[in-house]
Amino acid sequence: MKHLVLIPAIVIGTLSALSAGPQDEHEPGTYDLDRRGQASPAPGWERMASGTTNNLTGIWGTSPDDVFAVGPKGTVLHFDGKTWSPMQVAGEPHLLSVWGSSGRDVFVVGDDGVIIHYDGQAWTPMASGTKQNLISVWGTSSRDVFVAGYGGTVLHHDGTTWTPMATGTTADLYGIWGTVSNHVLAVGGTPMPMPGKGLILRYDGKRWSPMTIPESPFLAGVWGSSQSSAFAVGVNLAILHFNGKAWAPMAASAPLSPGKPNLLARVWCSGPNDVYASGFDGVLLHYDGKAWAPVESGTAESLTVFGLSPTDVFVAGGGGTILRYTGGPTAGR
Repeated sequence: MKHLVLIPAIVIGTLSALSAGPQDEHEPGTYDLDRRGQASPAPGWERMASGTTNNLTGIWGTSPDDVFAVGPKGTVLHFDGKTWSPMQVAGEPHLLSVWGSSGRDVFVVGDDGVIIHYDGQAWTPMASGTKQNLISVWGTSSRDVFVAGYGGTVLHHDGTTWTPMATGTTADLYGIWGTVSNHVLAVGGTPMPMPGKGLILRYDGKRWSPMTIPESPFLAGVWGSSQSSAFAVGVNLAILHFNGKAWAPMAASAPLSPGKPNLLARVWCSGPNDVYASGFDGVLLHYDGKAWAPVESGTAESLTVFGLSPTDVFVAGGGGTILRYTGGPTAGR
C-alpha cells in the first residue's frame, strides 16, 4: 500500500511513518527524478551491506550482535554482529515498525492490522483484532506492549491478548513511546492538507488524554530519555521538546526543501543531550544539548533511526540502506 508518493512539487496521498520511503517502488517519473544518489556519510558512520534493495522502515535491537530491520514485502533482516541476514516470514506483509523486550520476544507491526511475533525460533502472526494500518510499536515488557496506528488506534498487549484502547480521537497516530506503563506518549494528527495539524496524547495508566502543545504540523515520531525529556518530530522539520511540564518548539537548523513535506519521521535518543531525528530525502539531524545540526547521511533515501548507545547508532532506509555510527567525530556531534 502506498502512503506517500513524491512527484516534483506535488505531494499525493497521505503521510506514512516512513512507509517504504517516498513510495514502495521507484517508479519512473516520480521518485527517481529526485534521487541525489549515494555519497560518503559523515565521519564515524559506515555504510553496511544489508543484502536487500527492499526499503527498510523500522530498526531496533538489544545489542551490537542482535539487531532487527523490517520493511515492505515481508522484509525482516537480522544482524548478528557481522552480517545482515534475511529471516523467513509468511506472506509479504507491509511491515513498518519493530520493538521487543528481548531478542527472543520481538513484535513487528504493519498495514492492515498485521502483527507478527518472534520467539527466538520463528515468526508467527498474532490476532490484532483490527484492519487499521499499525505504524509504531513500543513497550515496557513482554506483558506491556503498545501499538499505534490509523484512526486513533492504540492496542495494548498484556502477554496474552491484544486489546483496543479508547483514545478519544480518530486522528492517525504514527509514533508511540514511553518510560513506564503510566507514562506513554502517542503522536500523530491530521496529515492533510499539508502541513497538517499535530496531536500528542498521554496515557497515565488509566486513560489517554490530549496534551497541550504549540501549534504544530503533523507529527510522526516520538522518543525520549525520561519523563522530563521527550522529543516529537514531524512535517516541515518540526521538533517539539517536553521538559516534564510543557512542550516547546525547537529550531531544526536545517533548510526546508520547497515542494516537499520535509518530514522528520523518527527520533531516538540515548539521553537529553544526544538525540537523532531522521526522515525523508536522507535527512539526519543530531542534537547535542545545545543545538540541532545536520549529519551527512550520504543518501537521498528516507531514513529511520535507532541506537544502542551514544557510540552505536543504526540508520535504515530506502533501497536497503543501513548506516552505522560507532563513535568518533562527525558533523552534528
